[in-house]
Amino acid sequence: RREQASRRNMTFSRTDPFLNLGDARKAIEFYEQHLAIAREIGDRYGEGNALWNSALAVEERGDLVQAIARAEEALRIFEDIEDPRAATLRTRLEELRAGATRT
Repeated sequence: RREQASRRNMTFSRTDPFLNLGDARKAIEFYEQHLAIAREIGDRYGEGNALWNSALAVEERGDLVQAIARAEEALRIFEDIEDPRAATLRTRLEELRAGATRT
């Protein structure tokens, strides 16, 4: 279990540079790995975090429908675990939805 958590943290820490450098596709791949590991070890916070970050990367690629779906799933998890950032995610999700209706 410790090895899995370490692997998850390593995967997560490697994703941000890809998105920051404009390689959303590579970032999405790493977020998918992070999500799989988080689910495997029962890490609900990690699962929500991976979903949220992948939503942002998918948005970067222009797929608002998929970004919204991932963001909604992330928000449900953050609300379930009563994470205080759920309110911020809810606001950002509304912005994503508003952007989808404009296109």
